[in-house]
Amino acid sequence: MGNSAIRDLEQAAEEASEGTRVLFERAAAFMAGHPDSTDVGVWKAEPGARLATRGEPDDTVLFLVRGEVVATMISTNGTSTDRPVAAPALVGELAALTGSRTSGLRAGVDGAKLVTVGGSTFRLMRDDPVFAREYERQANRRLLVDEQRNISHP
Repeated sequence: MGNSAIRDLEQAAEEASEGTRVLFERAAAFMAGHPDSTDVGVWKAEPGARLATRGEPDDTVLFLVRGEVVATMISTNGTSTDRPVAAPALVGELAALTGSRTSGLRAGVDGAKLVTVGGSTFRLMRDDPVFAREYERQANRRLLVDEQRNISHP
């Protein structure tokens, strides 16, 4: 994993809103305390690169540290909507925790830099009560917004 992922998370945390800052800082601290985690890495995605295919099983969580990704969301009536997500942000965590299928995801026009965390490590991060509390708050808020927009999760 190396120090690059930790450094990227810490730098992104400096620019984040309060809740996202907590998640990124706690993730960096977790990684520093678990240097042997084998499912953590850094991914520099080229512009437009496919990061996830809608409906595929995937338990990788993406900490978006630079750039932008575009998530393709499907409404309950079948309409497809592209939703840009700018760094810093957490992406893919719902599928990792629930076993649901992923949304379509690609890097934005300027590419993206992501810290990738396997689902098993992400679930261990949730043992940290501060991380878990903030994650639950953000996930519930996102699900509520998606419900209001009639967005379905595969």
